[in-house]
Amino acid sequence: MKRHISVLFSLVLAVTLLAGGMALATPTDVGYRDFSYGNGTVNSPTGEKPQSKLWINDGTWWGLLFDPATEDFYIYRLDQATQTWSKTSTLVEPRSSARSDVLWDGSHLYVASAPSNTQSTNQAAQLRRFSYDKASKSYTLDAGFPAKVASNPLEAIVLDKDTTGRLWVTYTQGSKVYVNRSLTSDSSWDTPFVLPVNGTTVDPDDISAVVAFDSKIGVMWSNQIDGTFYFATHNDGDPGNAWQGGVAMQGNKYSDDHINLKSLQADSSGRVFAAVKTSVGDVANPDSNAPLIDLLVLGTDGKWKQPVTFGRVQDDHTRPIVIIDEQNRTLYMFATARVNGGTIYYKQAPLDRISFANGQGTPFIQSSADTIVNNATSTKQNVNSASGLVVLASDTNSKYYLHNTLNLNSNNADTTAPTVSSVMPADAATGVAAADNAEVTFSEAMDPATITGSTFTLLKQGATTAITATVRYDGATKKATLDPSVDLEAGTTYTVTLKGGASGVKDLAGNPLTADKTWSFSTAAPPPPADTTAPDTTIDSGPSGTVGGKSATFTFSSSKPNSTFECKLDGAAFSACSSPKKYTGLANGSHTVQVRATDAARNTDATPASRTWTVGR
Repeated sequence: MKRHISVLFSLVLAVTLLAGGMALATPTDVGYRDFSYGNGTVNSPTGEKPQSKLWINDGTWWGLLFDPATEDFYIYRLDQATQTWSKTSTLVEPRSSARSDVLWDGSHLYVASAPSNTQSTNQAAQLRRFSYDKASKSYTLDAGFPAKVASNPLEAIVLDKDTTGRLWVTYTQGSKVYVNRSLTSDSSWDTPFVLPVNGTTVDPDDISAVVAFDSKIGVMWSNQIDGTFYFATHNDGDPGNAWQGGVAMQGNKYSDDHINLKSLQADSSGRVFAAVKTSVGDVANPDSNAPLIDLLVLGTDGKWKQPVTFGRVQDDHTRPIVIIDEQNRTLYMFATARVNGGTIYYKQAPLDRISFANGQGTPFIQSSADTIVNNATSTKQNVNSASGLVVLASDTNSKYYLHNTLNLNSNNADTTAPTVSSVMPADAATGVAAADNAEVTFSEAMDPATITGSTFTLLKQGATTAITATVRYDGATKKATLDPSVDLEAGTTYTVTLKGGASGVKDLAGNPLTADKTWSFSTAAPPPPADTTAPDTTIDSGPSGTVGGKSATFTFSSSKPNSTFECKLDGAAFSACSSPKKYTGLANGSHTVQVRATDAARNTDATPASRTWTVGR
């Protein structure tokens, strides 16, 4: 079609880049579909819950992703202009069954990994350290690595680094909670030991996680036996066995094996933030309003605050992660809705007054082609306006990676809701061509992740299914376009809807269009049927029989208005004429005149009118 109904869409950034020959990620309903990791050996490469697969370095987002061609885990680089992941030459983990946790400390990249089953020949949990070369933008494995940090398969190993430079890992094994630490160097490690505090005998399904904060190392673990999330701390520099135990949350079915930790250093809003899942939905006839996903916050007084509910049993969230934008004082939580996977949702809250709205939240990664999206992962680092925010996930059915990004503008900089400046066709317009579409121009730049085929629709009057269309966006003009796949029907009314509110379109600061924008237009009536009927021609007056004059004048007419005429005398050719037509200097004898009419539709009389007469002496 010649024009488009405009809207901000994940693909929009691509329009300009395509002209330059750059490859682009495939936009999904929300977010981007990356490459397939599927060859049968890896099922969920973005798991496990407490682990991080991404990091930020040198102004770039990097990730530890699985290459199905080699069946190894490599470092990948995210090109945010095209939203595509590029494989680097750095092999990290050759064991396809390994699950890894990554940490960038500003100087080195650390990767702790362990096989999750006994299929691997090498059963050791290992620590690798990589150095980064800024000039070549590449990573190199340092000498002396990998270093062994534990033995036998693990569900999830997690690492962090304290202020003395010592590395710590934690994991559960044999229904016990273990930790280990580096000694004289990053490649020299102690013997793993069970945390010397209460609550470390756990269910085989339980997990643990570690976080550095406020010159301490903290370990949180789930204990589904007694319904508790425990939290133990170690002061940096103390002997390895000097730990203080405590309880973060406890109650009937209050614990499940879902933990994700982030920290702030002596911040008034809290020092440790834990996204956790309870088991209250696992009982018979559960309370649909019971908190299922909580955010636990450790205050500066060393006490855990009242849990903040992120999602309830009815919301069916799972595998939550938490990310902190300290610069803009905002906390983000992400979780999958539907336990077996489906859509990654998110909610955000001010750090200084954390609370979340009811409901599942805003879709962040959603794809009609990938229906079991799950296992959201991101970075251990806190994010800011310069870095933005990236979340990676995977679909265990389609075997594709998917991701999305969020532009983090300061909440103080923009709290104004976007508006629609103009639409085309105008509201109540009539006579719109069937090949024409409409345009929406916004008051400001919009967030493409919030614009989907379900938030911008075109509907025929009386129908319930939206017209199939392609949506694009021009960032330079803030103009969005919706292009129906076929021409619209003539003489028909259509309604365009741009969805507002929490689940609708948003600007780059996350401010939503306050309400739905709806307008209608009607296409032009169908053209009249083509005229294929020829006119009838009549000679109204003129000589007949035998006449004595050498001249003759004829008048004639057509059965259809606005006709033109052609005349011919005797054997001459037809030529244009008009009524009356006079002939002079006629010879004696018989003469015949013929007249034919042609109407405005260019239909010509096939049986011209004819008159014969004789000129005598």
